[in-house]
Amino acid sequence: MLAYLDGVRPALVAAVEKRPTASSLLALGRADAAHGLVRAAAQSCRHALRLANEAQDEALANEAFSCLSNVEPRIAHVVLRGAGPGTVAAAGDGPEVAASQDERVAVDPGTTVLRLRDAEGAFEPLVLALAEGEERVLDIALLDRLPRAPPPQPVALAARPITLPGGTVALRSSGFFTYENLGEHRTTDSPDWRPGAGIGLGLRAGLTDDIEVSIVEAFSYGYAPSDVLLGLGARLLQGDFELGLDVTGRVPVPSGSVGGGYLAVRGSGHPAAIVRIDASVGGAVVRGLRAGKATGGLFQPTGVAVFDNPTMEPGVAFGATLSPIPHLHLGLDTGLGVGDFTAPASMFVPLAFRLGGVVASGDAPELDVDLHLSFPYLFLPVRGDADALPHHADRNVVGDTFWLTLDFRGYLYL
Repeated sequence: MLAYLDGVRPALVAAVEKRPTASSLLALGRADAAHGLVRAAAQSCRHALRLANEAQDEALANEAFSCLSNVEPRIAHVVLRGAGPGTVAAAGDGPEVAASQDERVAVDPGTTVLRLRDAEGAFEPLVLALAEGEERVLDIALLDRLPRAPPPQPVALAARPITLPGGTVALRSSGFFTYENLGEHRTTDSPDWRPGAGIGLGLRAGLTDDIEVSIVEAFSYGYAPSDVLLGLGARLLQGDFELGLDVTGRVPVPSGSVGGGYLAVRGSGHPAAIVRIDASVGGAVVRGLRAGKATGGLFQPTGVAVFDNPTMEPGVAFGATLSPIPHLHLGLDTGLGVGDFTAPASMFVPLAFRLGGVVASGDAPELDVDLHLSFPYLFLPVRGDADALPHHADRNVVGDTFWLTLDFRGYLYL
């Protein structure tokens, strides 16, 4: 049998495919029937009968009909009770065929492996020993299922870990609109306000379930590109409470003026399946914020470029995400930041709102779409020099400076 399958049959199949005549198909069918491959034999004899009838070769047609009459009763069948629509079966190395409720699945007699799957997943392969012409009835409710592989990450944003799963790549594209009230500290030939717009591009990749790398670049219309942000994130603790460490380098582009490094420790808790609470503490050492000197602050970088001004997120940050249903989420973010430890007036408290949705394929998210409304310097606890960072230190409340961002994140699972 092995010699036939490994040597003789492939040669016969190749010859038939080269010249599929009724006689060559009949020869292949008889050889398959002699070796117990009755399903393939029936198919070849049926094809030979059709070609012989088309050629009006009565003698050859009679031979093909005799071959078919001999092999068809030898085919065994499996009938699945309780199989729903979409159930398919594959016997041995054969192709998958429909196997819904009470549909007969043709099987070669002898020992064969039957593989089944439906909309809920695959079943454990079944090894069946069937006699010629036997019909075996199987109750699908009694069959064991193969364990389903977990999705790479949950659909609900609130249920996702703080690092990307290993082998996952997230591509990010953002469009942002900014409106900044410059205040009276600007010169008389400058407007009191100005809008701006731009795009941000980013990529995150999970090297393992606990380590990821990232790169972010932003372009503000009419200005040079912002500095490139290169990041490395690690998850140190996982479970209902997760703890991670982020290291980010700000690499000046040729026309940039700001470079530096950022370090942050962040935690994430899941008090409920639909709720995630995030907190982080981080600081920065950057060059160029004040007359080209290196300064330290309690802030983190953003993916938004606002004109020629560096943008900041608070170094002590808090956020809450609610996913009332897996495909919808909303969130609130705030915190406390300091742009320069030597300038008390650079302390700021932002407030941001998020609303987003998820496009999923099966159990895995494919695309996140989020709309952010951010008031980056809504509260300034310490009033001071108008030249301080941020550039609104002459007021305590800055409600007329905001960022509106539409964020797209697509996921590839390698």
